[in-house]
Amino acid sequence: MRVCNEKHPRVRVTFTPAAGFTFSCCNVEMSEGDIIVFVRHDTKSDWRFVNANGLDKSPFRCELEDDGRVLIVTNDHSKTGPFPYTITITDNGTRYTSKTECDRTHPPMIMNL
Repeated sequence: MRVCNEKHPRVRVTFTPAAGFTFSCCNVEMSEGDIIVFVRHDTKSDWRFVNANGLDKSPFRCELEDDGRVLIVTNDHSKTGPFPYTITITDNGTRYTSKTECDRTHPPMIMNL
């Protein structure tokens, strides 16, 4: 399982309709005031971020930047513990949502420390 524990990690997301989603980092450890920046791994892709499902309510806030090419999640850290999530994107007018597992058995997750 890939874990990111640096301040303000960048999680690179790859997507194709045939292969689905891959994340450069499945679990992100966060503390108060941290942000996660989700970016498209392949900048030539046309798909856009829509939301980080499960992270779109307290203690998190989601913002789209650069016309959906970047998704920023801010953590106000009012709760500790694990927060699983999925990512929804749009590609050529069709919405796709990532599976609830990242490394075959573990969901992508924010761990508030």
